[in-house]
Amino acid sequence: PTAIYAELIRANKAGEITFKDVITFNLDEYYPMKPEQIQSYHKFMNENLFDHIDIDRKNVHIPDGTLPVDKIEDFCLNYEKQIKEVGGLDIQILGIGRSGHVGFNEPGSPINSITRKIYLDRITRLDASSDFFGVENVPTQAITMGVGTIMSAKRILLLAFAEGKAKIIAKAIEGESTELCAASLLQRHPNTTVFIDLPASSELTYYKNPWSLTLKDSTLNIKYDKTLIKQAVVWLSNECKKPLLNLQEEDYYKHHLNALLEQCGSAESVNLFVFQSIQDAITGWPAGKRVKPTERALKVFEHPTLNKKSLYDPSLSNHKRVCVFSPHPDDDVISMGGTIARLCEQGNEVHTIYETSGSIAVWDDDVSRMTHFACLYAKLIGADSELFESKAKGYNEFFKTKSCESGFRDSEEVLEIKRVIRESEAVDASVHVGVKRENVHLLNLPFYQTGQVGKKPVGQDDIDIVKNLLREIKPELIFAAGDLSDPHGTHRKCTRVVLKAIEQLEIEGENWVSKCDVFLYRGAWQEWEIERVDLIVPMSPQEVVFKRLAIFKHQSQKDLPLFPGSDPREFWQRAEDRNRSTAELLSRLGFAHFAAAEAFVRYDKSMSI
Repeated sequence: PTAIYAELIRANKAGEITFKDVITFNLDEYYPMKPEQIQSYHKFMNENLFDHIDIDRKNVHIPDGTLPVDKIEDFCLNYEKQIKEVGGLDIQILGIGRSGHVGFNEPGSPINSITRKIYLDRITRLDASSDFFGVENVPTQAITMGVGTIMSAKRILLLAFAEGKAKIIAKAIEGESTELCAASLLQRHPNTTVFIDLPASSELTYYKNPWSLTLKDSTLNIKYDKTLIKQAVVWLSNECKKPLLNLQEEDYYKHHLNALLEQCGSAESVNLFVFQSIQDAITGWPAGKRVKPTERALKVFEHPTLNKKSLYDPSLSNHKRVCVFSPHPDDDVISMGGTIARLCEQGNEVHTIYETSGSIAVWDDDVSRMTHFACLYAKLIGADSELFESKAKGYNEFFKTKSCESGFRDSEEVLEIKRVIRESEAVDASVHVGVKRENVHLLNLPFYQTGQVGKKPVGQDDIDIVKNLLREIKPELIFAAGDLSDPHGTHRKCTRVVLKAIEQLEIEGENWVSKCDVFLYRGAWQEWEIERVDLIVPMSPQEVVFKRLAIFKHQSQKDLPLFPGSDPREFWQRAEDRNRSTAELLSRLGFAHFAAAEAFVRYDKSMSI
């Protein structure tokens, strides 16, 4: 809860609150774990809270990850004793893991359990792997406050944010209260409050299919707006296994959608509205085209930027200036490589803008391989090969000194090499899909430049860099990341930078901003729900392969990326599976059966980013 800590620090420094009489007990710590290690909760709490407030250090209690095994039981019993001696826990702040753990109370933890050493669930270790640079480096054990200890608190606050928490939040709140999901046991606590944002609540019945709640509460009056109408009818189509236009009134009544028909009229009118709404989003011209009556004819044209033929008549193009923002160097082609290629093929001026270097996501082996190539190339052209060999040897010796305890931290020189590797891959991928080299922009925003997993807060200097570029290009169409579940939160920060830059430019009187459409893409980590999309770009089998080859340009991320998240598939496989699933869903709903399709949502200011 770093945002909470930041607010507490602000209030403390402003003299609004004091921590002089506050006593804290942290939930857990990895075992074994030294307090100075980058992954330690001792280090985390000191850097994010305790070092910045007026708390008495003797009142701070955090489980000790350095204890000998035979001392842990006594430590845990004393931890419980200390809590009781100060009158118990007044307020307990919790997060929730994908396994349903609170603290490190994994599935099966008894409701009366107390502070103890516990083995970590596979899912928990997998989710922590990005902080440890590989699941093999994640400790298998932890010391955690027990469920019983947590339940003894007078008040409990459970916090969960973003799409990645949606399924487990639904299970914890609406599922059975069971020891197989520790968070669900909080249902039995008399004073628990859950704070979640809209993305984290998306699997709750109230948001996912609220019409089913009328079975439990006949007085519930659901107002169907356009989005909810589409959501309900798409759901009904899947439930009945019927295309949209084949749904009948009896299908609506059978599935408790009576109120929808009463509000909107006949089944036929609702079916047609939803069908046409989705149909309007499907286009082969993502930047639009000029209305021009033409006869159908078999023609081919010259591609505007690549040495190949095109199916698209350039005279029909709107020739828009398009900016595609990519948080990492490969997010653009993973999520919308087919659409970028189409935009270029149709004669639009496409700019790919890489917001960060992604340098920490490069394996040391890639640096060794590239520096070895540099040595061989130096010999080939008669350059000073001894200098290259000396540098390469130094890097390889340095790699041997890196450790998990230090966060596998790289030197500035190595980080620069890794930056160059990723940026060169980004340029190659952009050029492959048809972007002109001079329209590839490498920003390397300041907030990212820590050399560690943890990043600095977004600052005005980041926003100004994006503003200056936008002011220069004056785009008519912008694409930015809408999949915000990446392991380190970089996507969310980058998209906020873009949106803040647009907002400030509009305030400053840049007239072009009001005419610029902004669309959000997904693909690497999740996909948009079909009822939410505003733009769908179908792809042919050949375009699917062409996009795949663009993703393959990112060789440092091929086969085994450094930060793959919990999904075992490679990024190109995730993208193809999601694009194919979108196309298959469209087919089931009664539309043409495309090979694949990329989907986008138009940004509006009511969205939670």
